[in-house]
Amino acid sequence: MPRPPKTDRSTVRDILITLKLSKAEKETLLACVADRSRELEENSGERIEVTASSYLRWLIDRDAKGRKLDGARAKTAKPAAAGRKRG
Repeated sequence: MPRPPKTDRSTVRDILITLKLSKAEKETLLACVADRSRELEENSGERIEVTASSYLRWLIDRDAKGRKLDGARAKTAKPAAAGRKRG
């Protein structure tokens, strides 16, 4: 039986971001994911699977908290202009 749809659509993770990495960057990301999984397992005593996606979401949340950004501010913040040359 399929799960019923969420009523609060703001929590649904339906945005896909494609990320290009070098081989070295990919290996580093996977090593970070494995280390984070080990840390969580050591602290909780339970096996916790960490994926690259969950690790990146965790990094975003941690950085946002450090910058005192919350979801509402992040949604309304104006993005920097991309590709503009200065000079």
